[in-house]
Amino acid sequence: MKSTMNLQKSIFLLDGHRGTYIPQNFAEMMRHECPPTYDFTTNSNVLKRMLIELDEEGRESEFYWDNWNDILCHYNEMRNTSNNELFYLTQGEDGDLWLIHEDELEEWNEYNNL
Repeated sequence: MKSTMNLQKSIFLLDGHRGTYIPQNFAEMMRHECPPTYDFTTNSNVLKRMLIELDEEGRESEFYWDNWNDILCHYNEMRNTSNNELFYLTQGEDGDLWLIHEDELEEWNEYNNL
C-alpha cells in the first residue's frame, strides 16, 4: 500500500477525471483565469503559441500531445510573483495536475516513483 503525501504548500489544479481534456483545460486556465501571481519562469513565444493552440484548437490539434509533453518537460517551472516561491507543473500517475512547491518536489517524485 502506498503511503500518503503531505503537500502543504503545493496547489491542486485539475482533477485527472478530465482525462484527455486536461491539457486544453490547463491552457484555458492559464490564458484566461490563472491568478496573476503565478507565471511561467520561461516567458517565450513558443510557450505562448503552445498554450494558444491547446486552448483554441484543443484535441483536434495535430500537436496536442506534443505541446502538452513539451510544457510538462521543458516549461514546467512556475513562480509565485508575490513571494518568489518556485513551483513545478506536474501530472501525477492518476492524471491529477498540480503545482508542486519546490520544498515538496522530492516527496512528490518519491511517491510517484519518478
